Amino acid sequence: MVDTTPSEGGVTLAELARSRFTPTTSYGGLWVDGQSYLSAITRGHLIRELASYRLPTRLTAALLEETMGQLALAIPAAKRAVPSVADSVVDAVSARINRLQNSAH
Repeated sequence: MVDTTPSEGGVTLAELARSRFTPTTSYGGLWVDGQSYLSAITRGHLIRELASYRLPTRLTAALLEETMGQLALAIPAAKRAVPSVADSVVDAVSARINRLQNSAH
């Protein structure tokens, strides 16, 4: 069973699932630090975007690292919880998380 309890004002897994965004192009619906091309977004873009909301850069970097780590660890449990999700989708999400974890600041 996947823990769906939000922590410290966060959202639950169920809320994320209801609001999922499945792009049909290479461009996202939201710009991230001036970048809309999904494959070009890096950790640096995410950190700068978060910092634009007046969060300290060190905090945004730590939050991003923690979030990416938790997402990577959650993928196997999510796959077990919803086995109907195609392996190709799971692999694509895992690859995106891995790319962001290893991209430049």
